[in-house]
Amino acid sequence: MKSIPYASEVGRVMYTMICCRPDLAHAVSQVSRFMANPGKEHWRALKGVFRYLVGTVGVGIFYGQEGSKEKNSNMTKENQNRMIGFVDADYGGDMDTRRSTRGYVFCLNGGPVSWRSSLQPITALSTTEAEYIGITEAAKEAPWLKGLALEMGFA
Repeated sequence: MKSIPYASEVGRVMYTMICCRPDLAHAVSQVSRFMANPGKEHWRALKGVFRYLVGTVGVGIFYGQEGSKEKNSNMTKENQNRMIGFVDADYGGDMDTRRSTRGYVFCLNGGPVSWRSSLQPITALSTTEAEYIGITEAAKEAPWLKGLALEMGFA
């Protein structure tokens, strides 16, 4: 496996995820855990991410407004120019450490502006605790995004 550029290829997927593909956040979080010592199964998983990218090449971020012709389920008159956040966490999803994975996404005008998926730093003792840890991470991001929205004239 030393001749396979695993870390470099994970970096390519990570760059795509950061720029314009929040749907890759969980997959990037999973494959990046094994960069120090990847095996053949990790390389197969990474190749699966690339196959997904090829199959969804037309997918991207759309920012809409009320009354636009584009179909966007998040865009309504009530949430136009409003920041909306979504948070979720699993419970003990990592089979080796029993740590949970958390993720959040904040949307403005129906399109994501900030997103993250990562392994929680501590082992949660319940699903409620795992969710609270995930919410805490999103709550730390929210004030910064509020300031950004104010600077851009959205609030």
